[in-house]
Amino acid sequence: MDKDNINTQILLSVISITAIGISIVLLINNREKLNNKEFLDNPYDINFYNRLLLTIVFSMFLVTNYKDYIKAKEKGLDLKPFVIQIYASILILIATVLSLYVAYIYKIGALENPDI
Repeated sequence: MDKDNINTQILLSVISITAIGISIVLLINNREKLNNKEFLDNPYDINFYNRLLLTIVFSMFLVTNYKDYIKAKEKGLDLKPFVIQIYASILILIATVLSLYVAYIYKIGALENPDI
């Protein structure tokens, strides 16, 4: 890893933590909706864009991990940890894309009585 990749990962981690905070607010709104005290006008749009943001962030994590792999290969290091990290990033990206798809279905109203 180099300094730029570490700084990128720090920034991406902060964005991820912010997205988790948004998800918590959406869950609280969903709980309040059960008591007819919903405080967000359109939580499905917020949810969709939050998941889109996470998809972009985890795509960037994958790119960063791949850059680390290339640098490790150039240095002749053991590549196994880097390959495992890339596979983990791919799996996380698949999960976020599926989550984004579900949020998209809710956003366009394709599901009856959607919940977040």
